[in-house]
Amino acid sequence: MPRVDIAAHHEVEQASPGFQEAAHSMRATHLSPILGPIFGSLAGVCPVMVFVGTRDLVLGDARRLATAAQQVAVEPIEAEQMVHAWPVIVALPEARVPIARMAALLAAQ
Repeated sequence: MPRVDIAAHHEVEQASPGFQEAAHSMRATHLSPILGPIFGSLAGVCPVMVFVGTRDLVLGDARRLATAAQQVAVEPIEAEQMVHAWPVIVALPEARVPIARMAALLAAQ
């Protein structure tokens, strides 16, 4: 079942009612690899990059994915005080490292 990390609990409380409803609905559904890669085999998966903030709602699941994908994962990056999707917020100085790492991985493929 998807886990909501206690450190990120504030993010759920501040989320819109629609987001809260969707999160509760997802918890009630059957778990499927189609919904999330941590629910299935990672055999044959291409290199995986895991970026997560310590205030991210999916921090626990991102850590589980990084552990499960150790054989195919590039070293995961966990950033203090960052929220969900922080690596793609290009205005954040903290996004520079993940963006450069994503570009390097793509260029190597």
